[in-house]
Amino acid sequence: MIASSKLLPVLFVLFLFVGSGCSLIEKEQQRSYLKTLEAESIAGSVSAQIALADEFERGANLPKDLDKALMWYRAAAKNGSAEGAYKAASILLLNPSINSGSNSPEAVGLLQQAAEAGYAPAQLKLADILAANSAIDSVGMVRVFELYLAAASQNLRDAQYKAANLLELGRGTEKDLGSALAWYRLAAEQGDARAQLAVGNFYLAGITVNPSAARALEWYEQSARQGSIQAQSNMGDLLTLDRYAGLRDYKAGAEWYRKAALQGHSRAGARLGEMYEKGLGVTQDAQTAATWYRAAAEQGDASGQCRLASLYVRGLGVSQNTNEAKRWFNLAAAQIPTGVKPVLGFVYYDCEQFNRDEVDLLSLVKPQ
Repeated sequence: MIASSKLLPVLFVLFLFVGSGCSLIEKEQQRSYLKTLEAESIAGSVSAQIALADEFERGANLPKDLDKALMWYRAAAKNGSAEGAYKAASILLLNPSINSGSNSPEAVGLLQQAAEAGYAPAQLKLADILAANSAIDSVGMVRVFELYLAAASQNLRDAQYKAANLLELGRGTEKDLGSALAWYRLAAEQGDARAQLAVGNFYLAGITVNPSAARALEWYEQSARQGSIQAQSNMGDLLTLDRYAGLRDYKAGAEWYRKAALQGHSRAGARLGEMYEKGLGVTQDAQTAATWYRAAAEQGDASGQCRLASLYVRGLGVSQNTNEAKRWFNLAAAQIPTGVKPVLGFVYYDCEQFNRDEVDLLSLVKPQ
């Protein structure tokens, strides 16, 4: 037992030495690898140049140095590497202190080099830069669409969404809703929230597919759970509006409205106010209704404005105040579509069915 106890310190020291030795060996291997990378890069190896540039860009095994990373990416690009050209351009675009930022002729030139070589990320980025130019003409938009389509064909979901959007709008290409939906669907299946929202819109409106609120709900929910504010508001609509009675779930609908309203969606706020006013899916509470109506009204939402006016006329959830009612109603009435004559004389304004997208508003006014 005594002999064994004397061995313990020796074994512990030996363990530390072996452990330290392994670490030293690993570090020596790393140094050797980096020296080899540098030698091969100097000799003109494209793969080594990109790997060394990546080491300098990440700063994991070497001190981070974007100038050196850019130097080696440029070298790889000069040797014909599309990846090198794209990564050099990315450094230039993301670091204006190194160059002139997104207006850098060199960065655009490098992206063009990589895009022409068929490198999908470069095609996408170049298209984004071209599309952002406010002076772009119809010929330029054709180029933008071609680049998005090329990148989309290589399964980049962002490019798929953007190509679909141009097809839907008929910008840079002939309008083709069927193809637009096909590209939206591919991006949506890869988890793009914007595309999921768009596919939901196509199903809800029956664009090139049989209309289906249930299918729309499925796509909206995927988008909403990823944080799409518009999809969250749309979920509220499908679960609460009378025209979608087969999907009705007031409680869930109110929660989706709440998620969207808390992120600033004014129409969702107005609808949530209505849920509180009527006690649909939530405990009826006129004061809370007034709070949500006011938030929406102050954002310029016509529905929130006229609903708040209605509360002021009735003294419901707020102190009765005809002047405030008229003020908010006038703001709402100013948004009535062209061609519809607003009626401003009233005892109270019943805007329970008000929708700024509808033109039949006159029947909602109950004059004195």
